[in-house]
Amino acid sequence: ELLRFVTEMRDMPAHPAPRALDRFLTDFASDLQSDTETRARIERLKGEILGRDEVQDLIASVWTAVRSMIVSAAEDERSELRLRVRASLLSLGARMSADARLQGKVDGWLESAAVYVVTTYQGEITSLITDTVAGWDAEPTRL
Repeated sequence: ELLRFVTEMRDMPAHPAPRALDRFLTDFASDLQSDTETRARIERLKGEILGRDEVQDLIASVWTAVRSMIVSAAEDERSELRLRVRASLLSLGARMSADARLQGKVDGWLESAAVYVVTTYQGEITSLITDTVAGWDAEPTRL
C-alpha cells in the first residue's frame, strides 16, 4: 500500500498529499517557533527518546563506527578525506597569502583566542611554566 501511495504521488503532479504535508510542516514549524506547549511536548518527546538505553547504545555504536572511519581515513594518505583536507588547507594558505583582508580577520581571531586562553587559564599556564622551570637541571641551563 505504501509503495502504491508513493507511486501515485510521483505519477500525479496534482496529488493532494504533498500539499497536505507541506501545510502540516509549515504549521508545525510555526508552532515550534510560537507555541510554548508544542515546544514543551517536543522537548519531552526528545527527552524520552534520547533517555532510552537502546537509543544511547545506538548513538554510542554509531559514534564508534564514524570515529573509526574518520581515523582510518585520516591515516590513509590516499583517502578522499585526507586529499580534500590537504587541498582545502593549501587553498586557504594561498588565499591568506594574497588577501590582506583575510589576513586581518585571521589575525583578529587569533588575537581574541590568545586573550581568551590567557585570561581564562592564566593560573594553569603559570603553574605549567613554574613547574617546568622548577624541574630543569640547573647546571645545563647556566650561561
